[in-house]
Amino acid sequence: MQEFPDSNGMAYTVTENRSGPPLNYVGEKIRKNIEATHSLYNNIMRFVPKDLPVSPHYKDTAPATIKFDTLATDVHYALHNSIVAFLALYNMLGTAKSDYVSDIASRSRDDLKKWLDLIEREGSVNGVNG
Repeated sequence: MQEFPDSNGMAYTVTENRSGPPLNYVGEKIRKNIEATHSLYNNIMRFVPKDLPVSPHYKDTAPATIKFDTLATDVHYALHNSIVAFLALYNMLGTAKSDYVSDIASRSRDDLKKWLDLIEREGSVNGVNG
């Protein structure tokens, strides 16, 4: 029988027994968060002006740019964490490439849904042997 590499790559794994909400339900919520965060990120990139003015009250303490140094960066980080959680839940961390978040962020809504469907179809919330 052919031996396949661990779908989690070098990620930390542990065997656990648990009682709680079904993991498919957790996956559904993480997926919805990824879709919403992806939409928010793309809306920021399309509709927020690069030179969004800073309130005079915050002028001295504001970051260099509101769009990139605050909004886009924070949403990109939230998207990153949601994707890592989704991949970990479905035991697919080993599929992540070095710049996967930027790649996923730049996809169309339909392409994002196809990618999420692929992870759900090919992965498993029951573990690598589940």
